[in-house]
Amino acid sequence: KKLLKRRHYFMAFADDVVVGMLCVDEYVRDEKTSPGIFSMYVCPSHRGLRVSSQLLDAAKGYVRGFGHDSLFLDVVVGNERAISFYRREGFVPYGSLRVMESDAGRQMMTMVCQL
Repeated sequence: KKLLKRRHYFMAFADDVVVGMLCVDEYVRDEKTSPGIFSMYVCPSHRGLRVSSQLLDAAKGYVRGFGHDSLFLDVVVGNERAISFYRREGFVPYGSLRVMESDAGRQMMTMVCQL
């Protein structure tokens, strides 16, 4: 399998204005490298309009094109809206929770989607 060589950004536009963004890059966990989502954002005015799902669909297709069969991401424990969304999109928890590097008071959950 080829590994992604650099970050790849997916953008969603409405009337030539960026309303959503998703970034895919190499994700290292348990000494393995796989594709992972490192950030996703949708403007509040466009939430609930399937922009997030469309961004994820594009990322999944891109990752499959490199011959990978899974896509990882981390989400903050307690962000139930995001966790519910990722579950609807086929992601499931993977491994144990871990402390967030930038904020030791929060925990991260890794999730994976089989493509």
